[in-house]
Amino acid sequence: MMPLGPNSSTIFFLDINHGSAPNYSAGGLQLRIDQNGEASESKRLSAGEKLSHASETIKWTQVAIQQGNQVKFGIISGQSQTWNYFGGAESFIDAAVISGSLDAYRHSDSLSNSGAVYAGNRVTSLILLRVRLFNSLGQTVEIPINQSPL
Repeated sequence: MMPLGPNSSTIFFLDINHGSAPNYSAGGLQLRIDQNGEASESKRLSAGEKLSHASETIKWTQVAIQQGNQVKFGIISGQSQTWNYFGGAESFIDAAVISGSLDAYRHSDSLSNSGAVYAGNRVTSLILLRVRLFNSLGQTVEIPINQSPL
């Protein structure tokens, strides 16, 4: 996810069934914020718990929230057979951003930069279903996507 637009050096990653920073480790999930090409913040969920069901479906919602010069990244409503329910407030990590806002976010950037980079031969499909935008007035815009980067 490129929450501040394609010209920003802030990128959000969600690694599934492994963690990649600072070193590789198998199992679980890792949320990571990279700034200027370096991992600045990360958090592991279900560390070491490897996917254990054939043809497993994993669903989640990625969230980016901007509050002043801080951007928070996390997942909510995660669900899988192996990890059951995951995400929520404990999954969020923060990044200080010098400039930029979520107004520059484009779902096409997330779609074109998503995919299975590790064990891709085991991934049958990856689909970005929708993007929901919430403003400070509580108004919501939902953009149906239903596309796959694969």
